[in-house]
Amino acid sequence: MLSEIIEKGENEKVEFKETFRYDIDSQSKNKALKKEVTKAICGLLNSQGGMVLIGVSDGCKVKGLNPDLKLYKGESAIKNRDNLLKDINSTCREHLGTRVIGLLTISYETVEEEEIILIEISPSDEPVFCEDKIFYLRNGPATIQLEGRDLTDYSIKHFGRNESQKEQLGEKFKNLYNRLASKDPEYVIIDVKSSVEDIGKINLGKILKMEYIIDSKERIMLMEHNKWNLSIKTRSSPHLRLIKYINGDSQTYDFEIPDENEDILNEFLNLIKDRCKKNEIF
Repeated sequence: MLSEIIEKGENEKVEFKETFRYDIDSQSKNKALKKEVTKAICGLLNSQGGMVLIGVSDGCKVKGLNPDLKLYKGESAIKNRDNLLKDINSTCREHLGTRVIGLLTISYETVEEEEIILIEISPSDEPVFCEDKIFYLRNGPATIQLEGRDLTDYSIKHFGRNESQKEQLGEKFKNLYNRLASKDPEYVIIDVKSSVEDIGKINLGKILKMEYIIDSKERIMLMEHNKWNLSIKTRSSPHLRLIKYINGDSQTYDFEIPDENEDILNEFLNLIKDRCKKNEIF
């Protein structure tokens, strides 16, 4: 079966890598090659899944793993084989995150009397970023990078969200919107904090599909063309604070009394409302 797959060449679900970290040209180890493997895996995770075969050249030639295995200094050939598998696992964990490990099955296989490594990849149900910042996608036999609006549109279309998640998030965001809009500092401080915590628990980034979201117990940050930081200030007189970032500059707005900085608060609320409408939450 694998020999037939190799014979047909690379496609939208199959990627070949001649080595894992051995550079054929320089005849020495090259850590950059490991990133190329995780890049291919990332692209398949974000698409339909598939497989990466290490030890097979782009020209569909089975080369085996000897160049890679020789780089390890184990006590035996068996130890070197174990070390290679561990290296692949740890590299995937480091570059793609721990949660994707369950979507990968890594094994030794024999094709044409040569050992190769087969990495079988199940598609992820949420976006996977390489080194926490780069989104790759499988496009035919190639792996491409997506960013900006292309990334947002693809994420919404491909990953989607189920109705229960959408309803759950919608209710939480409506509560947050209403609490912010009340402009009663004491009421808002208590309830916005708990609402932000609650929203964070159901993975705001996954469901809302904003370009960038950072959420924690005491802040929500939204980035579209501008970046906003909503925080709960507890020192001196507790109140809400909004920080708006534009082109590297920032402006801070405090809400210690009702109706203070009302225009900027409404601008922030409208951004939330607009984004929710775009994603069919309101």
